Amino acid sequence: MLAITSDDLANLECGLTARRHNPDARVVLRIFDPKLAERLDKAVELDITRSMSALAAPTFAAALLGAPREQPLALPGVPLRTLEAKLSKDSPFAGREIAEIEAENDLRVLALEGCWSPAPNTTLDAEARVAIVGTREACDMLLGGHIGVP
Repeated sequence: MLAITSDDLANLECGLTARRHNPDARVVLRIFDPKLAERLDKAVELDITRSMSALAAPTFAAALLGAPREQPLALPGVPLRTLEAKLSKDSPFAGREIAEIEAENDLRVLALEGCWSPAPNTTLDAEARVAIVGTREACDMLLGGHIGVP
C-alpha cells in the first residue's frame, strides 16, 4: 500500500489503517518532514517511510556544486546512493533486461537515457546513460569497470 498524498498525517493514517486491516501488507509512506520520517522509521512498524525532500536534497546540492553525476551521492541516514552514468562498452549489463539486472543486484534503474521509470523488460544497450539507486556496494560494483565516465 502506497500512501503518497501531500498530507503527512493523512499518509500516516492510511498506513496505520492498512496495517491494522492486513498485518502482512507492505506499507510505504511519503512523508515530507524528515524528522517525522526518521521518528516513524524507529517507532512504528511500517515497511518504508521516506522524506522526499531529504532524498532529493543531495541531488540538488550536487547540482549546485557541479559534482559529476557519475559520482554516487550518499543520502544521510539512508543506506542507498544515487548514481547517473554511462554504461561502458564492455559492460556485462549491456544486452540484458532491467528486471534481470535489478533481481541480481541491490539496485533499481530509475531512468534510461533521461526517461524515468523504463519498463522492466527494456534491454540496456552498451553506452546507455542510466540513473540508479542502490546500495553502496551496488554503486561501487557498477563504477568498478561496469560503468564508465563519458
